[in-house]
Amino acid sequence: MKMVQPKGGEFMRYQWRVTKYNPDYRDEKGNYQKTNEWTSYSDIGKTVTKEEYETVANAYYSGCSSRRVLVQAGI
Repeated sequence: MKMVQPKGGEFMRYQWRVTKYNPDYRDEKGNYQKTNEWTSYSDIGKTVTKEEYETVANAYYSGCSSRRVLVQAGI
């Protein structure tokens, strides 16, 4: 786990990256390399429908704001 020290001097204990993208398809800089999968709102109409995009986006936002996620993480 990478420790990040903020300006106040105290270390953050935990850091999570919540993503729908498989980390196996990221390069050494963290850029997503799989080209046949949508990654942003601008992909609507190209590789994803607006309805599919909104379904995944809403699930992501719901999960990020869910107290249950924090409780399960012991926070």
